[in-house]
Amino acid sequence: MDALERIDQQVKNNPVVIFMKGTPQFPMCGFSMRAAKALSECGVPFTHVNVLQDPELFENLPRYADWPTLVCLSLLHRDPASDHRTESNRQ
Repeated sequence: MDALERIDQQVKNNPVVIFMKGTPQFPMCGFSMRAAKALSECGVPFTHVNVLQDPELFENLPRYADWPTLVCLSLLHRDPASDHRTESNRQ
């Protein structure tokens, strides 16, 4: 499975996933720290991916999200009226 497929799998299998530098316990940049802290303080359960441990993900995430920088936060939204899930990438 290539990097774009692995990113897509994480996004589709997790309602909220943050692709970050480091981990929520040990963030490696200020934005990663603030994003993980905001989700935690709001009580939002989320999955994280440490892009520093996988150079291929780090390199390809901007291509997947069509956004030139990291951190990338992906949310799956559910429309209760149609029971339809849509993807939203926010950086």
